[in-house]
Amino acid sequence: MPGEDKIETLKRCYPDLLKYRLNLYDKLADVRVDYSRKEKDFAVEDLLKIIAQ
Repeated sequence: MPGEDKIETLKRCYPDLLKYRLNLYDKLADVRVDYSRKEKDFAVEDLLKIIAQ
């Protein structure tokens, strides 16, 4: 927008960028692993089980 500084532009546009990226990732991904799966006891074997479903 005219007269808008870089920070204002970022605040305005960033949510749309995140939505766009999430939509794109959903289209490209075969499997989606939630960020909540970051537990310390989450092992490679757990990831492979999710992928194999």
